[in-house]
Amino acid sequence: MNVAYERLKAIEEQDRAPKPDVVMPRILEAWGCDAELWAKVRSKGTLIKLANAGDEQTARERIAMLRNAPSVTGVTIALPAELVALGCDEATWAKVRSKRSLITLAAEDKEAARRRIEIVRTSAPSAPAGPRPRGTMPGERPVPTGADAGAPRMGDYALEGALPAGVDADAVAALMARRAAAKRDKDYATADQLQDELISMGIFINDRTRQYFDVANRPVAVPKEEKKAPPPPYTVTGKLPAGVRAETVQELLLRRQDCKFRREFDKADEIQKEILAMGVGVNDRTRTFFAGGQGAVREAQRRAAAKDIVDTAVAAGSFKTLAAALGAAGLVETIKSAGPFTVFAPTDDAFAKLPAGTVDDLLKPENKAKLAAILTYHVISGKVMASTVVTMDGQKVKTVNGAEATIKVGKDGVMVDGAKVVTTDIECSNGVIHVIDSVILPA
Repeated sequence: MNVAYERLKAIEEQDRAPKPDVVMPRILEAWGCDAELWAKVRSKGTLIKLANAGDEQTARERIAMLRNAPSVTGVTIALPAELVALGCDEATWAKVRSKRSLITLAAEDKEAARRRIEIVRTSAPSAPAGPRPRGTMPGERPVPTGADAGAPRMGDYALEGALPAGVDADAVAALMARRAAAKRDKDYATADQLQDELISMGIFINDRTRQYFDVANRPVAVPKEEKKAPPPPYTVTGKLPAGVRAETVQELLLRRQDCKFRREFDKADEIQKEILAMGVGVNDRTRTFFAGGQGAVREAQRRAAAKDIVDTAVAAGSFKTLAAALGAAGLVETIKSAGPFTVFAPTDDAFAKLPAGTVDDLLKPENKAKLAAILTYHVISGKVMASTVVTMDGQKVKTVNGAEATIKVGKDGVMVDGAKVVTTDIECSNGVIHVIDSVILPA
């Protein structure tokens, strides 16, 4: 029989067993908690800690939240249609512990919500509700009983032994309460400063066992015979995008790993975005990195969408002639405006197909109007994505020039006045770019 399973069953039995009533601190009644609500609160320890710390504002906010909690009101949150569309069924919904947060996530980021649903679906059934009894996990000290039950406590921390000579118990209590409040507010810098102050007084805190004691009596850790091997380094698979060095990616991955170890997840996410922006995907399970990947594509699209059409064309590096022509025709500010526009953008190779000297002649100041007419013939008002363009076979579309261009859709793809569309849906902040292989000219 699995030992872990036996331990879990024992904990479940303890949770089902009748428990002595936990007396509500009087201060909580003054802050809005009544006996009826207190009887329904599962995590009474959290409110007791807030009472011990004197944190009235947070306690009042939590009490107000608990009054509307489904576990208190008895109201069941129905499975929304939006989550059904993302793949959530009733069985999965029943396993979701924080239903409101999943609903909020679906409204903000459907892909992230879809991934969360899949994780919940494949996870084990939720553990029984209710607090876990202290002293039931390996290495955790049991709850003091008998003569030890009356030992001084600071919040949920128990004093082990006696305080160092000359140390004031009230001063320690105040520092412990402030440290607990700082950790609760995720102000870890302040919590660390308070811990340093306690250490300077000769007080050592063990957050795992929830105890504090004279630092002179701190247990000496017994070195383990075997240390866990460090994770293997990330290795490259296949060829990386042009100009990207494997050593650079490995250095970024090491920095990301260090940020995760220090729980600086925001910094780790920024490094991840930097890697994706280089066109590199990462597989943390296999510890490999490679060119492309859906994450890299999405990040590239996100960054591209933050730029307007002109800036996107300049950044791509393959539209130098088009950028120069827009400048010569005085159309830069127009194409950078709010739009939206759809631009069928000829590449530098497309301009090179024109007869020799044509581009140089068009760029002359005296041909500004003619050049503007050609360029605006490549622009349509509105944002027309490829999914719409492929339904427009045989249609004529009015360009910003005023003339009409003809769209053909066939086995060779989409053609605009004979120019083939080679890349689609480069989204920009003020429209979209479809790349074509030839310059189109108005009649």
